Amino acid sequence: MESLASAIKLMVNDCFMASVDLKDAYYSVPVALEHRKWLKFEWENELWQFTSLAMGLSCSPRKFTKLMKPVYSELRKKGCFVVPYIDDTYIQGDSFQECWDNVRATVELLQSLGFILNIEKSVFEPKQKVQFLGFILDSVDMTVKLTKERTEILLSEINKLTKKVEYPIRQVSRVLGLMVASFPGVEYGPLFYRNLENRKIDALKSAKGNFENLMTLDNEIREDLNWWIENLEGSHKKIKWDHPSFVLQTDASKKGWGAHVTSTGDSTGGRWLDVEAEQHINELELLAVLYGLLSLCAEVKSAHIRIQSDNVTTVCYLNSMGGSKARSCNQIAKKIWIWCMSKDIWLSAAHIPGKTNSIADSYSRSFDDTTEWRLDQNAFYKINALWGPYDIDLFASRLNNQIQRFVSWKPDPYATFIDAFTVNWHEFYFYAFPPFSIIGQCIQKIKEDSAEGVMIVPVWPTQSWFPKILEMVTEIPLLLPCRNNLLTMHRQTKTHPLGKKLKLMLCRVSGGSSKPSEFRRKYCESSRNRGEDPPRPNMQSLLKDGKHFVVKGIMIRLGHL
Repeated sequence: MESLASAIKLMVNDCFMASVDLKDAYYSVPVALEHRKWLKFEWENELWQFTSLAMGLSCSPRKFTKLMKPVYSELRKKGCFVVPYIDDTYIQGDSFQECWDNVRATVELLQSLGFILNIEKSVFEPKQKVQFLGFILDSVDMTVKLTKERTEILLSEINKLTKKVEYPIRQVSRVLGLMVASFPGVEYGPLFYRNLENRKIDALKSAKGNFENLMTLDNEIREDLNWWIENLEGSHKKIKWDHPSFVLQTDASKKGWGAHVTSTGDSTGGRWLDVEAEQHINELELLAVLYGLLSLCAEVKSAHIRIQSDNVTTVCYLNSMGGSKARSCNQIAKKIWIWCMSKDIWLSAAHIPGKTNSIADSYSRSFDDTTEWRLDQNAFYKINALWGPYDIDLFASRLNNQIQRFVSWKPDPYATFIDAFTVNWHEFYFYAFPPFSIIGQCIQKIKEDSAEGVMIVPVWPTQSWFPKILEMVTEIPLLLPCRNNLLTMHRQTKTHPLGKKLKLMLCRVSGGSSKPSEFRRKYCESSRNRGEDPPRPNMQSLLKDGKHFVVKGIMIRLGHL
């Protein structure tokens, strides 16, 4: 059977539309004498039988539609754009006159066949905004929305579900039916009904199919209902979207995820967290889409993004705004779409063969772990308690960040910024545990930005940057305990190859000159107050244990965390 969707597919910009409604359409179809005995009913102790096609009979809509097929076939042969749905007919033309001619041809044919037109419900005059099957079709804005009457009915039924905790399953089913029927005119409706649908399915199973049993609505469902209450009146659905502004290819393996923007060549990827790696591959494929969007499209707004994936489930769940079969996949799809809604992004998905998705695939399997070392969390808690809290982690990823806000060296789903050297460090009280190869660059950046924070570096006096960082300290540098598990990968299974040999120190630093100078002055004064001579360079102490260092002529001994 044809439907509203058939009419929407015919619509083009600025086309003219009309509609014709038949009166008592079923009653115009006589039933054969030998079949009338099957259409009997009893009323006031008398037996009656239908002489025409009965209203309420389950097969009537299809029988009537099949009967009318030759009628509309004749109209289409004449070039008329018509879409029938039982007793309603949608008529379209590219111009006012063309639509008017199509209306006249349709009316003349229907009347010649003996059908009675419903003048009150029909729209004979061509318009660019017309009501059809409870929806308003607008060819100027190219949108579809619910009529005011249907909106009020749906809102009334939804509001009834917010008054109590328990409701009959039948009542909930009615609301779900109204929600689903509204989807052609409510763009994001499918996102906010499946939690209620799944809860109803579970309740019906527990009730062994009894629709009169009661079911409870949890807070998550109530949040979805509130979305309908707050957004239904202003909702509509666009008929057409512009061509995609971006094409994002994504892929997932059991190791990690990858994403690639075809127009710019930007690519990224990463390993899964332990808890993620245990999930089904369909969930991982959807997570790859989420992380790809967060990483590579974070600055995109008011655009159409096309997702290309070699996973059929991913394509289906994105285009359908979720699904009821795999609830975990539905939750991820909902999360993706809510992010897109917040940025006015429209998402479409298309399937591509795996062999054409090679770039995203390679990023989901190949990783550089040399920058993913993480300080033991217990040690970080002590550091945070001592000199924290910190505003941002300057060198991290979603796998090893110690602070919620962090800066990644490459596109990362949850990074606040990308590339720490493009950020003004002066705006933050930072925590930094940089790769050893860029420590010198970090010290220079702290100076340039007059920044303040804490930095973890190895005790490597042989390096050119070592005396420079000691000049910047504002507290006594602290040695971190040497143990095998001080530095690990995110999965806690791989320890740093240097193990106990690596000595790390925690330095509270400032890029300005006043605070480091003030620290050295107070350090000397505290020594005098204890009746000691000011610490002076002493070669024997410097060579003795590797914990004494000279800063601006003052010898400082490292402390312990």
